Amino acid sequence: PGARRRIGAVLVVTAAAAASVYAAVSVSRRGKTEANAVCHPNLSHLRHEDGREVLLIGTLPLDLDGASRALVTSSLHVLRPDIVLVEGTWTAGLNAMLFSGSWQLHGVVPARGFNWTDIGDAQPVQIMTQKPKKGWFSFAFGAGSPPPRLPERSLVPLKVRNWAHHLRGSVGTDIAAAVAAASAAGVPVRFLGPEDGGLQGHMMVSMLANQAAMELLGEEHQRGSQMPNTDVDAALRRAEMHVREDGQKWVHDGREETSRSAHRLAEYMTARVPEKLREQLTEHRQARIDGTASRIGESMEAFRKGAVVLSVDQLVAVEEKLVQAGFSFLSQCA
Repeated sequence: PGARRRIGAVLVVTAAAAASVYAAVSVSRRGKTEANAVCHPNLSHLRHEDGREVLLIGTLPLDLDGASRALVTSSLHVLRPDIVLVEGTWTAGLNAMLFSGSWQLHGVVPARGFNWTDIGDAQPVQIMTQKPKKGWFSFAFGAGSPPPRLPERSLVPLKVRNWAHHLRGSVGTDIAAAVAAASAAGVPVRFLGPEDGGLQGHMMVSMLANQAAMELLGEEHQRGSQMPNTDVDAALRRAEMHVREDGQKWVHDGREETSRSAHRLAEYMTARVPEKLREQLTEHRQARIDGTASRIGESMEAFRKGAVVLSVDQLVAVEEKLVQAGFSFLSQCA
């Protein structure tokens, strides 16, 4: 049946996954073992000509398995920076602390650790007629087939709402870890902007939820009846599994995935996007990178050692801009 088909989407930057952060361990002449570095492909340790140091930490917008949170925590513990710089604004910081569970609001169910499959005794809600396109869940009509009968009510919107809330518990865990580490060390946190920075994970969750609802309701259209709860849960779990698998690639080596992603995006834009719009999008992305690198440089004028938490897809480009500004690449270790 359609509800058991494999999802076919490959998400870009988007999702979370598990990977190990390894420590480089040195043994002193006295025989004592001391961990002196945390190394990872998504780290970039740079040093300016005047001795100032910056560690770039590339993280996932949707950190489902906590890999980015662990990378931030361990890197800051080893580096011991004078300042921690974070992509986005204080709004991103507030969202990160709340959705990660670091802060909680009375009466609001935390996004992390709750059973999203349990909707209690909720009743199906009325739904509107839709014309879903074939996508990640592979639920859609066949070409030229007559419109199937639409169930008057469905539990799909309630299920997807719970699932999306669950996913949001993995948004901003990197920022929350950075804020917590800086607070424990007594060093300042500075938000670098831009206005929408640090919120990419929430946008990703919204896209996933909209696509899931569209395709699952499309399957109900085709069946002419409501899908069993178990089928809906299974489809959403498969979707989450594919997000994790895609995230694994970025956690394993964000640099390689950045190159692949850029190549795929260039091919898509050349084939599908008008030239003028391509130029505008390219200019917008470049302005974002330039702005981030510039604000890092300005922030580091008053500090000797800083750590920067930013989206992994920006790591390489920001690194290149800082090298142009007088920094030199040292290593992929904190």
